[in-house]
Amino acid sequence: MKISLFQKVLFLLSTTGLLGILTLLPVKAEIVCQVTDPTGTRLNLRDHPNGRVINALKNSRQVDILEIAYDSQNRP
Repeated sequence: MKISLFQKVLFLLSTTGLLGILTLLPVKAEIVCQVTDPTGTRLNLRDHPNGRVINALKNSRQVDILEIAYDSQNRP
């Protein structure tokens, strides 16, 4: 039976107790942006494109981009 590198690493982490530590670490978004609206108004955060506003973000607020959705005209 051939054991993959992933299985070897998983076995090593589970036997050393590190697997429990790694699963507790939070996952960080790959893209982080900062709100910088030149008008000074808050940025509306919507539940989907053209959807209802669920929050309004102040300038200098950092946000993690988890997903980019597009409207019917293919605009982000």
